[in-house]
Amino acid sequence: MRQTNMRRGFTMIELVFVIVIIGILAAVAIPRLAANRDDATAATCVQQIGNIVSEATTQYAKRGYSDFQTLTVGEMTNVKTGATDTATGLTQAGTASVKDGLNFNCEGGEVVAITFGQSPDSNATYEMKIDVSGANTTVPAAIKAVEIVKKNYNITDTNTTTTISL
Repeated sequence: MRQTNMRRGFTMIELVFVIVIIGILAAVAIPRLAANRDDATAATCVQQIGNIVSEATTQYAKRGYSDFQTLTVGEMTNVKTGATDTATGLTQAGTASVKDGLNFNCEGGEVVAITFGQSPDSNATYEMKIDVSGANTTVPAAIKAVEIVKKNYNITDTNTTTTISL
């Protein structure tokens, strides 16, 4: 009787094919995961902008015109504040209070500038303006966030601001 001494295992060719297939799958999956991450970040930024609009409207209704003039970003409870050049959050445009304006950054790219002021017409209502004209969109998530903000607030390329009466 002849005894065979065969080893059971994979050949080198089989291993190479498996490695090539895994490499192709990774090449397809990694860019999609990166795009999904930017989409999620942009959606988070847009949600935070909605929170800012809601919080400003609520604070104006709660405090009235004169007290709203002295409101600072730190007193706004529902918004993420303290953005730096590489972070996401809200900063004051001026140094005194919210009435000087607000800037919102998404992953280091400015998305919107929000200003407050009296309406120029005769009814003298107080208005909040959301402006995307000066948006510094160098970060992919910020670019997507600006586009979503434009869509949500019906902002066009010719008219880069929307006005909300408080």
